[in-house]
Amino acid sequence: MTSEVYARKWRPSVFADLVGQEHITSVLQNALTTNRLGHAYIFCGPRGTGKTTTARILAKAANCLALSDGDPCNSCTICISANSNTLLDIIELDAASNRGIDEIREIRDKVNFAAIEGKYKIYIIDEAHMLTDQASNAFLKTLEEPPPHVIFILCTTEAHRILPTILSRCQRHDFRRLQNQDMINQLASIASKENFSIDSEALKTISRQSFGSLRDAENLLEQIVISYGNDITNDHVTDMLGLITTETPLNILSALLAKQTTQCLSLINEASWEGFEPKRIHKATLDLLRAAMLIEWGVVGNLDLPETTINQITASINKIPSHNIGQTLKIWSNIVISSDSASTLALELAAIEICGMSDELSIGLAQPINKGKMPSIEQESEKPPQVPSFSETVQNSQRANPVNNEEPDQSTGISDTNTPEVQDSQFINSMHTENPKRYEDIPAPDTQEVPIPIPDMEKDSISESKVTNDFRNSWMECLKILSRCKGTKYTLGALLRDCSVDDMQIADDSMDLPFRNQANLDRMREEMADPNSRKMVHEAIYKCFGHELNLELTLCNSQEDQISRRAIQDSPLVRAALGMGARIIEETQE
Repeated sequence: MTSEVYARKWRPSVFADLVGQEHITSVLQNALTTNRLGHAYIFCGPRGTGKTTTARILAKAANCLALSDGDPCNSCTICISANSNTLLDIIELDAASNRGIDEIREIRDKVNFAAIEGKYKIYIIDEAHMLTDQASNAFLKTLEEPPPHVIFILCTTEAHRILPTILSRCQRHDFRRLQNQDMINQLASIASKENFSIDSEALKTISRQSFGSLRDAENLLEQIVISYGNDITNDHVTDMLGLITTETPLNILSALLAKQTTQCLSLINEASWEGFEPKRIHKATLDLLRAAMLIEWGVVGNLDLPETTINQITASINKIPSHNIGQTLKIWSNIVISSDSASTLALELAAIEICGMSDELSIGLAQPINKGKMPSIEQESEKPPQVPSFSETVQNSQRANPVNNEEPDQSTGISDTNTPEVQDSQFINSMHTENPKRYEDIPAPDTQEVPIPIPDMEKDSISESKVTNDFRNSWMECLKILSRCKGTKYTLGALLRDCSVDDMQIADDSMDLPFRNQANLDRMREEMADPNSRKMVHEAIYKCFGHELNLELTLCNSQEDQISRRAIQDSPLVRAALGMGARIIEETQE
């Protein structure tokens, strides 16, 4: 005869035996005592937390003939039949294998039949999230208004996969992961009943590796008992589970915090050669780093570690700055290792990065910049250059070069750099630098500059040259901006490159844009008819020239351009391409 596993043999049979779910058992016991049972329940939570066990106890208690404080008596005929799984009024279904609409229709057809032995006919549907959408929709009406003698209990580990319409028709109870101490007490009770000994450290290790699932803990306990007999130590548990010993991750932790690169890499490779998986080395060291962070900030009460381990961690962190622990933990926690990877490269690279960190706290962390008082360089560089308009440039140039027939004052000591040609060059360059300074920010010179007399014809030529260069630079900046702007069909900057800069004119806030090619003129007119394209062009013009301008699109009337166009279009190669359906998009002169 095969013996029962611990998880089934020591399965709770009353609400009082359930571990760690008092917030649910108290509600169900009160409902049974006051005879206020709901028609549908849904139990949600992680695996191994008692969902199906609670459903069976509730089903048994609802039909029990001698209920005691909300708990079944386990002595009446109903309870005995329920404990032996022979009670016909408790129907348990696995939705993973009975998930279709046909099974739900069968339930819908049978719910109207009265209970055979007990007061209620109870359906326990395990893994309810596996029901198909069609089956769930067919189940809605029956679940909402079942016969008075029917109770539905749905159990699931993934409540988010169940239809909201089903959730709204049930009383929902969320099961929690069990605390380590609750599992330790339960495992110690099983060990006492099974007559074998196990030390406390071994129980703590089993509970930690079960991650809140009591069923997993009981299965691990039984597996260890079968392997090592009735006297179990923590070494047996770590050997059975393939866990890395505490000494190795402690040494890695000390080497990381002390920034001993060689020692750290050596320890990682030694652990790998001993057969420990890189993922386990990472996890064990990460747990100790987290413990170091908590110890540093005085949170020691909830640490499930031996006293000697806590003392060793405390001795390691007393030698380093506090912020190093957080940086080390952040880098180590970002390591990604696949479950089947045998390479320790990710651990080694992280160790090198941690050991190469500086002990100095970075300026960004120690003293944040006051953005209100000291703007960043990026913000300054984003400001567009303020270029004066065409007319303003002419007026400024005239004011900068007044006509004066007197001889310059020799006492001022004017150097050669103050000649008109150099001043003009400096003036133009200062207007078109990447980060132009505002005029009011430029400090006044110590000496008063004396204008140098310039003949009228020379003055006019200098002003005209300066204006032409300024206008050309502004126009090129505008083309650069619009080259990244796409209209309805064409790139706006590419079309405007066809304009002749020498023939452009600005008068009365109006700019004349003469196109060399008729096709590009037509395309640009088509683009300007679109509000978005027109807005992008005007914004670029305003940004580069400093004020709004009305644009006039015309065809270039220059005789040179017309002759050039005719020569290009009369070319045999161009005529052949036009005959095959090609179009002239842009004409450039070399």
